[in-house]
Amino acid sequence: MRTPRRAPWSPAWLRWGWLCLAAFAAGASWAVDDRPGDWPEGGGSELRTKAVYLYQFGSFVAWPAKAFPTADSPVVIGLLEADALADELSLVVDGRSLQGRSVAVRKLHAGDPVGGVHVLFLGRGVDALGIEALRGQPVLTVADTSVPVGVRSMVRFLVVDGRLRFDVSLKAAEQASLGISARLLAVAHRVDTGTTP
Repeated sequence: MRTPRRAPWSPAWLRWGWLCLAAFAAGASWAVDDRPGDWPEGGGSELRTKAVYLYQFGSFVAWPAKAFPTADSPVVIGLLEADALADELSLVVDGRSLQGRSVAVRKLHAGDPVGGVHVLFLGRGVDALGIEALRGQPVLTVADTSVPVGVRSMVRFLVVDGRLRFDVSLKAAEQASLGISARLLAVAHRVDTGTTP
């Protein structure tokens, strides 16, 4: 009696296929092109890339319980002097969640209170004085590529070999009582354990 051949899409093959697809998707989400030719100033590709990064960062950060007023409080991502990116981020997070919480996007400008945000993106033209009030607060600060190095941040975007990458400052995160996942550190361009990037 002949043994029936295993179908090419048996449960085992399907599981393997899904694992490969998940691994590819995870890798692709961190490997986003940042070639100047593909990124016109203020172009959609640049905005979408940074928006996806900002959303993904929230999956790899542990905030202290005191950062959220209630058990169902949303993760608030504030964008300082970056309205176009805020609009793009709103599209990215629509219907999504972070660590079981809904996500809220807040547009901010110089002089606006930044209390209640969990991730703060520092856009072009932001100076050090504008975020001094956040020192020691459990807020993940992310600096744009154009923000002066003197402006402290926990994550800093940069372009390396035509690709958008980021540096991480563990010291700054620890001072803000934030935990950074090893999975995020593994894909960072550089991890600074002493001084802020």
